[in-house]
Amino acid sequence: DGISLAQTAEGALGKVGDMLQRMRELAVQSANATNSSEDRKALDAEVTQLKAEIDRVAKTSEFNGTKLLNGSFAGAVFQVGSSAGDNITVGSLTNATIDQISTVSYNTSTIAIGGGDLAGGVLTFADGSTATLTEAASDKERLGQVMQAINAKTADTGATAFLNTAGDGIDVMITDGSPAFTMTFVAAGGGAATVTTTAGTPVANEAGMTGLNVLTQKDAWLALEKIDSAIDDINASRADLGALQTRFEKSIENIDIMNENISAARGRIVDADFAAETASLSRTQILQQAGTAMVAQANQLSQGVLSLLQ
Repeated sequence: DGISLAQTAEGALGKVGDMLQRMRELAVQSANATNSSEDRKALDAEVTQLKAEIDRVAKTSEFNGTKLLNGSFAGAVFQVGSSAGDNITVGSLTNATIDQISTVSYNTSTIAIGGGDLAGGVLTFADGSTATLTEAASDKERLGQVMQAINAKTADTGATAFLNTAGDGIDVMITDGSPAFTMTFVAAGGGAATVTTTAGTPVANEAGMTGLNVLTQKDAWLALEKIDSAIDDINASRADLGALQTRFEKSIENIDIMNENISAARGRIVDADFAAETASLSRTQILQQAGTAMVAQANQLSQGVLSLLQ
């Protein structure tokens, strides 16, 4: 029964994992700048359906009337031996409903360009590193320069910049653990800065994927963060269930071995010693046959005497 429950839960989580992988493919595709808004709407339509199916699977997966993946399964104790206390306990299973399936922390900042000197200059990041910008012909060009400088340091800063939907500013998404994104720009000639940074908005331990979509590059970035967190949770839970199945199987093997050994021990106590009984039977048969032969021979002697008298 324990194995069956674990297999049921693991099978459902496997399907959830497959759907998350497909959602991840769609988010990666949406993150590409060549997609139009209509393209992203089409991608998001499938994401929405997959979210609904993940939630349905989580809320309907059950074993003998017990829900497994909706957060209500608090654990179960399985009797695996004949004595009190011979049990294996299954802990709580992951909550795979769409409003609880992942947990992420991140930070958002916005950058505006305009109203200042477009001469070349030095862009200084929060960690003290710098990037040199050449003279820009327009605010749009300066916007592209700043975005490129930010994304060139993504591996170091954890920050990724995207053009906002209006195309007149930059949305900066920052992974958990990275510093708030701030930066300053100083033009070579000392003119007024063209780069204005709005302080980041931190989001801590945001649970679930209810609002997840891939309608913009910024949304696709956040979707990837949440989907990766969900995949990690699902994989960890499947690993636990697989280990639990192995434990149940080894428990069954141990019970089988104990049963075999106990049966053998009982046999040594109550069963006949086959070798000894066979030897005793042979001895009895030999004595019986010898006695019969002696009687037959004695009868033959009496018949001989009678023959002589006749």
